[in-house]
Parts: sequence; C-alpha cells; structure tokens
Amino acid sequence: MNKTLFDQNVEDLFVSQKRIIENKNKLLLIQKDPFSIYENPVISHEHIPIHWRYDLNQQTNPWLQEKIIFNSSLIVGAFRLNNKYYIISKLEGKNTNTLYALAESDTGIDNWRYLDSPIDFGIDEIYKESENDVKVVLHENGYIYCLFNSPIRDDIGRIKSTTFILSRSKDLISWERLNETNIRTKDPLECIIHPKYINNQYCFFSQNLNDWKPKTKDFNYNTIDKEILQNGDIRKIIRNNNNNLKKDKNYSPVIAPIETSRGWLHLNSKTEKTLKGYCQIVEFYLTSIDKPWEISSTSVKFKVVIPNREEDLNYGQIISSINWILDEDERIIIYFSTSNSSVYAMRTEKSKILNNIISIKNLTNPYITLSNKNSMIKDNIEILYRRFPHLLENINCI
Repeated sequence: MNKTLFDQNVEDLFVSQKRIIENKNKLLLIQKDPFSIYENPVISHEHIPIHWRYDLNQQTNPWLQEKIIFNSSLIVGAFRLNNKYYIISKLEGKNTNTLYALAESDTGIDNWRYLDSPIDFGIDEIYKESENDVKVVLHENGYIYCLFNSPIRDDIGRIKSTTFILSRSKDLISWERLNETNIRTKDPLECIIHPKYINNQYCFFSQNLNDWKPKTKDFNYNTIDKEILQNGDIRKIIRNNNNNLKKDKNYSPVIAPIETSRGWLHLNSKTEKTLKGYCQIVEFYLTSIDKPWEISSTSVKFKVVIPNREEDLNYGQIISSINWILDEDERIIIYFSTSNSSVYAMRTEKSKILNNIISIKNLTNPYITLSNKNSMIKDNIEILYRRFPHLLENINCI
C-alpha cells in the first residue's frame, strides 16, 4: 500500500467513526414496560478511538490492520457531573489486556466520545491485577471513588486472602490511591461505596463473588468514620456483621442505589429461564433510607429486549454489566452492556418505577383476597363505561 492510499484509509477510518458518533439516537416506545429503549447502541466497538486500535505507522503496519481488538466493554461507573454524562468502561482486549476508558456526552444518549487516553487510576504495578474488578461511584462529598478487588499473596505467590483498595478523584483525570482496607476474606470481593453518608459515616457494602448460590448470597454493610476517610485512611473500617441484606438472589446491589422519597432504589440484572428459553431481566427494589441494609419492598422485574433483533436477548447475549444515571428532571437512564461489546440505553421515570413497586407489593400480598385483587379490573370497566364507551366493543362485558 503506497503512502497516498495509506493516508486516505486513515482519513476514512476517522470520517467513518465521526459519522457513527454523531448519529442521532431514536427512542423506541415500549408501552407494556415502564421504560423505553434507544434504537442504537450509545457506545460500541466503533466508538473506541482509532489510535487505540490501529498502528498508524505505515512502516510497522503497512496494511493498516487493527492491532488491538477489544472483545467486550463493561460499565464500571456512570454518573452526571458538571452538566455532562460520563461512563467509565472496562475494555477487554483479545489478548486479555484491559484498558479503562472515560467517555462523555452532552445528552447521555448519543454523541459519546472517549477521552484521548485511557484512565490511570494510580495503581502501583504490584496492584495491577486488582483492576480485574472495579466499581466507580460519585459520592455526595464531591469525590469519585474507584474500588478495586485486591488479592493478597504470600511469599511464593499464592493468594492467601482478598481485600479492596480505593482511588479517588475530583476531575476524573488525576487519581489518588488510598490505603488498603482492613477487610480480609478468602474469596474475591465485590465491593461498592454508598453514594451518601449513612448516620454521618461512609458506608460500604460487599459480597463474596464466589458465593453465588441463592441461599448463601449475602451483602454486608460496613462503615467508616467521615474524618478517617477524608484523610485518606480506610484501614479502620468497622465490620457490621448484623447489617446484612436478605439472603436472596433477588437482592444483589452491584451498583450504587438512587435516593427516593420511599427509600434507596436498587437495580439488578440477571438471567432467567422461561418456557421460550433464557431471557435477561432487570429488577428494582427498595431499601430503607436510614438503614440501607433493610429491604422495604417487593422486587419488580422486566424483560429486556434489544432493538433491531428478531428475538429477545438470549443466553449467548447476556447483560454483562449495568449502571444508571438520575437526571435533574427525575428521569433515569439505564445503561447496560451486552456480550457483543455494545452499550445500550433505556429511559424511564423514577416515579414510574416507584409506582410499579408499590402496585406489585399490593397485588402480591398473600393476605389480600381474590376479590380485592380484582378490584382494579372492576374499576377499569367503570372508567371505560364513563369515559371511553366507544372502546367497550372490544370487551366482552357480562
């Protein structure tokens, strides 16, 4: 390939990427669910910067081949800051190399652009394997906290226990690594910092990743004094072994919750088996404001459908990560990544989710009689007679 053709192909790559990034996203309405999904992925493989994937040196890459191939994109953090939307992604390469990238957007649903360089969380080489499990949360104190699962090895390299370490930043560019915690466990940890103070303390909740069985899944809430963490010392975390979420597979906080008037709203995703096969489910539930380890509602769940596909998500296209952002107008944008390395977005209202949780709690109460459960249907028939009589021809009323 001569120099002229090589340069033209490089320009074509950037022009093609610019067209994909600037493509306006379209909202698809789903009447039966409380949320609507956007037609195109908000972030895909094509959004990853060209100079991360291609060697642009003609001497070392004369055929302009893609040198670093990213197989997946996991969302480790999503938040709104200074009137911009941010997603931090874990980009896993074909040769298992991992990069962490920060993408920003003015709308939250299109025109997402990665910053020109990967994120450096300030982790020393000895902790590099800690980046296997990362959670990023925006705290009410103004810091963005990044939590790493960190194995502790003995003298011959065997893993003897696991803890987690933190980095924090205020501008998403410069990161400060804090001390490792005093929490030790034999299994890997999944740990998240609560986005607000609880009883004037920082609150962490964690789960053993290997503890996958529904009857033993257990999230533990741990606290640390405000002044201690402000000074960068997190070695004095208090283990609150009595403050555990219900041991149930439906209650698994893997992302930071959203505060509502009725409690902390949690989001979770999982795979369920149905008569048609496997499908992907998102579910919501509430915990107490003052005691976020206490479940205060029944969970509600909805099936996720990806646009432009003939079928729903199947078992080979699972939701690999999920996160959300609360807008100032009480709108919630849910981001989820799939096995095809694309990130999709769904939109809903906080009030819609709360209404569904309250409704399902009433309808699933075992002490409510069948006649009471049918009251909504009877009320609806009266409304149709009174306000929409022309629609009664579609109903076989007795």
